Amino acid sequence: VDDEEDIGIMMKAMLKSSGYSVVCANTLLEAEKKLLDHQFKIVFLDLNLDNEYGLNLVPAIRKTNKEANIIVITAQKDSDIKKELSSMGIQFFNSKDF
Repeated sequence: VDDEEDIGIMMKAMLKSSGYSVVCANTLLEAEKKLLDHQFKIVFLDLNLDNEYGLNLVPAIRKTNKEANIIVITAQKDSDIKKELSSMGIQFFNSKDF
């Protein structure tokens, strides 16, 4: 889930070349709909999606895809983010400086 389409295209190409099936979403609403239609093992989730906050999607992920690992991707460098993620049970965090 990322509002930057080029990031989604890049990640989709990388993951598909490694044999993964990939579904992309650019908004929280689009992601919520896709969560109802698919069972995901991993969800890559950007924190800042235009005017939306990515972590607002976590309850929907937990409800519909209980076993999914959530990997937060963001350009933010704030150390408080790691504390917030940890409090939500999210252990995976990756900077967007790839």
